[in-house]
Amino acid sequence: MKKNISNQKREANYDLLRIVCAITIIACHVSATYKAAITDPDIFGKLYSEHLPTIIIYNTLSRFAVPCFMMLSGAFLVSNNNNIHFKNFYKKSYHSIVIPTIIFSIFYLCFSEVISVLIVFV
Repeated sequence: MKKNISNQKREANYDLLRIVCAITIIACHVSATYKAAITDPDIFGKLYSEHLPTIIIYNTLSRFAVPCFMMLSGAFLVSNNNNIHFKNFYKKSYHSIVIPTIIFSIFYLCFSEVISVLIVFV
């Protein structure tokens, strides 16, 4: 089945918002790492303590990105004409989201149990 791309209209504002959200999520992860490192004296000690307020401001201001991504996903789902029939949408979602999540969860559970056993006995 070939999709007609010419009928799909791109929203430049949504794309710009996705780029801003991606950058702020990176800033959120980086600032959270630095915040944990600064507040733990075993990692950096007092070397970076003067930057703590700046890092906390970056971390706080970047928290909007995850809910914004959720709202953008909802906007794209609602605007897609293929999702008018909810049974087809859930069937497609089940095969592309639920099954891989279950497989990954089983793999991760086995992996974490093996690591736990190795830590205990080694």
